[in-house]
Amino acid sequence: FSRLALLYGRIFSIKKIKQIKKYLKNKGINAPVELVEHHHAHACSAFLTSPFKECLTYTSDFMGDFISGSVYNCNENEMRRIKQIPFYSAPGMVYTWITYFLGFTPGNHEGKITGLAAYGNPKKTYNKFAKYLKLTKDKSMIKRKIRGFWYINAIKLFEGDFNGIDKKDVSAGLQKRFEDVLSLHIKYFSDKASHKNISLAGGVFANVKVNQRILELENVDSIFIHPAMDDGGLALGAALSVWANDKKRHSEKLKSFDISNVYFGPEYSNEEIELAIKNSKLNAEYLDDIEKRVAELIGKNKVVARFNGRMEYGPRALGNRSILYPPIDRSVNDWLNERLGRSEFMPFAPVTLERFKNKCYNNIHGGERAAKFMTITFDVTEDFAKTCPAVTHIDNTARPQLINKQDNPSYNKILEEYYKLSGIPTLVNTSFNMHEWPIVCTPKNAIESFSQGKLDYLAIGNYLISLKKQKIRL
Repeated sequence: FSRLALLYGRIFSIKKIKQIKKYLKNKGINAPVELVEHHHAHACSAFLTSPFKECLTYTSDFMGDFISGSVYNCNENEMRRIKQIPFYSAPGMVYTWITYFLGFTPGNHEGKITGLAAYGNPKKTYNKFAKYLKLTKDKSMIKRKIRGFWYINAIKLFEGDFNGIDKKDVSAGLQKRFEDVLSLHIKYFSDKASHKNISLAGGVFANVKVNQRILELENVDSIFIHPAMDDGGLALGAALSVWANDKKRHSEKLKSFDISNVYFGPEYSNEEIELAIKNSKLNAEYLDDIEKRVAELIGKNKVVARFNGRMEYGPRALGNRSILYPPIDRSVNDWLNERLGRSEFMPFAPVTLERFKNKCYNNIHGGERAAKFMTITFDVTEDFAKTCPAVTHIDNTARPQLINKQDNPSYNKILEEYYKLSGIPTLVNTSFNMHEWPIVCTPKNAIESFSQGKLDYLAIGNYLISLKKQKIRL
């Protein structure tokens, strides 16, 4: 059945190439077209942007090009696929179906299930999920009880097993089973290939708790998750695949770079920002040392939205399109989410000065690169849990961003200035957007979102905006 699906996929690909060529021709572009298979693009995005010269690369999602995942042995000379995971074995499908069953939006709100799981008791539903997600005896293959990929088939089964059970306990059992199956499956291949470094991509690895469990495996030294692990990373992965093929043709090494930050998006000059402010008729103040002022405002428990420099690539806000606040108020998750029109179960994520990583997080070694992009959780230290309750989840974990001067000097300076004032090397960092809106991109987006979110201040370029009345100093 899997081979038939792949054959159909190849036929579909040939048809797709013809459609793309026709579209380009109509636009006056006569260029060669190469279609890269979905999970190969994911794998290229993971390995070729990782810090590893050799590793095991594992991809997993709902489905792409009729498969749900792949496993690669990767080194400087080649990426060799050693396993293909058929769509009917997709663990990601079960997670998406449960998201729908519990009343959330599939393909969008799986993160809410991850957050909700920490409040539940996995023992109440774990054995039920063991029926839905299994491994073969040798751990080499994932088996899924539900055939096909239609929601209706799954919902009928879920109604029999989970009706009347608290959503938190359903989420907890699913999350625990999800972690166990994926980590053991990856362990099988990493043991077999003697790889201690793991690179990951695919929507499944937006699940930060799964990523933590993989790093905690005895045979794993380091982990890297492509920052745009979902399908948003496919374009880069496809381009890297073509680039890697060209490298191989010229007998060159595949690994010649890795990414240490993802500030790849558009940026706007102070002149462009000034024009957007004037058009908004809001009050603003120009500051040469805006970072210090932002830190002072945060120290006074003000909510500051920050718009500066190039926009982040991927789904995480990493400081340039973020909302910042002190990490000391446990209730901030409730009242700030209400202001932003959000309903979240996960606490806000912390941004932490990289030099304090071991003071704040346990067993972070090997996960530092992943932590630059908020793609993994860690157990927090006792001191961190006491001083930073706003960013500590109920299960004593946090999903940090580690920041240093080299990656983002301006953002890092805010953290350093706040540390001088408070002795705390961490801030709340949540994405700068209203609920269900994209993260802001342009100055106009930032001003609109700031106004609707009823936030205290907006630091936009070198300008500081408050909704309070003051003289315009532009």
